[in-house]
Amino acid sequence: MRINTDAVDNSAGVNCSDHEVNIKVLLQDENDLTPSERHALLKDMTEDVARLVLLDNYEQNMLLGNSRNHAPAMLSVHRRYLGQLETDGVLDREMEFLPSSRELDTRGRVGAGLTSPELSVLAAYAKSTLKTALLASELPDEPWFQGHLRAYFPTQLTRRPGDSLAMHPLRRQIVATSVATASSTTPGSPSSSRPSRRPARPQRTSCAPTASLARSSG
Repeated sequence: MRINTDAVDNSAGVNCSDHEVNIKVLLQDENDLTPSERHALLKDMTEDVARLVLLDNYEQNMLLGNSRNHAPAMLSVHRRYLGQLETDGVLDREMEFLPSSRELDTRGRVGAGLTSPELSVLAAYAKSTLKTALLASELPDEPWFQGHLRAYFPTQLTRRPGDSLAMHPLRRQIVATSVATASSTTPGSPSSSRPSRRPARPQRTSCAPTASLARSSG
């Protein structure tokens, strides 16, 4: 099954809106820009924002494609993660149309794994739980992670003088989202077939177990 979920297949529009909002928030205190200069800068960034959005979607679909290929072999891992999410009170398997334990037993006997829509849901939970764990820690504030913050924005903004990126009111959320997404395509991950464009995540992190599950579950 090659379809995913609406949340995945329609994610480019949401991603583009997120970039637009975060860029406008960044520029709202740029007093050195006249209105015409601001409009020109926004127009100049159009292609770069589109490239960033499409690259994120490409990597997401590469992740799910690799996850489909590994799904039968990873069934036991996915099963444990589903159980953990239920135990933590995060997941309602029936509401998310995910297979029951009996259905997973049947798939295991016939050499089948989770389908692409099911992997899409599992990936969303893996990234969401990792993002929550990151935001509850001090990791998004560490200097190393600022590379993720810079990679999120077009080069027209990262080349500008000053520390406006470091002062962005949503910088922690941007970093946490970027790291959680990148964890699924980190080199060496079972579901990764190539290096990610984002910096490799350092090994020392209190969120390592969650990140490991995110990588293995896609």
